[in-house]
Amino acid sequence: MKTYIFSDSHIPFSNKAFLTFLRRAQEVDVHIVIGNGDVYDLLRVPFEEIISREPGKTLHQELMKLAKRKKVILVLGNHDATLKNYQGDLPFEIVDSLDLNGYHIEHGHRFDLECQWLPWRLLIRLLQGLWQTPSRLKEAGKAKKYQWLVGTIHGKALAWLARSGYRGLIMGHTHFGLLATLEDGRVLADSGDFLDSASFLELEGGKVRLRRLKGRK
Repeated sequence: MKTYIFSDSHIPFSNKAFLTFLRRAQEVDVHIVIGNGDVYDLLRVPFEEIISREPGKTLHQELMKLAKRKKVILVLGNHDATLKNYQGDLPFEIVDSLDLNGYHIEHGHRFDLECQWLPWRLLIRLLQGLWQTPSRLKEAGKAKKYQWLVGTIHGKALAWLARSGYRGLIMGHTHFGLLATLEDGRVLADSGDFLDSASFLELEGGKVRLRRLKGRK
């Protein structure tokens, strides 16, 4: 049984490759599609506005079409935590996390120190014009800061994985696609994003693969 796992599409700010991904997932031999957090960006745009205006309207409609053909599960992230308020109106299973084939799947923002102690939700709403995606941080010459943050988050995730009984941890949040196999065979997998890049994970037969699409812009 094949499963696709993506994260951080941040509808309606997704790149064009995300639409390609949604349409591809409807046609290929995949049984489950998991949106691992921040599928919608409800911190910056109200859900009602996303589904009624382009480009969010088309992306939402394609996700709805996908749910008619495949099992779709959405894991809550830090940007779409309020999505559960609309669960009765959506054809998705909405969860905080889930376990699948020995892997623990969660968005991963709990490993981010800023999401633990800063009033980041309020700050993002107040400073929307200054909010920067990871790619913009790189373009602004802050690549070292971004790499340090990603390394810190993945380090905390690895420490948690080492203490757990899982064969692997599948996460998102960092916008950095990663597939790392530890000495003991455990796997840390980060799906990346559909905002700054175009990557997702494929889980089949207990094995995880990192996939990338071209044409992210």
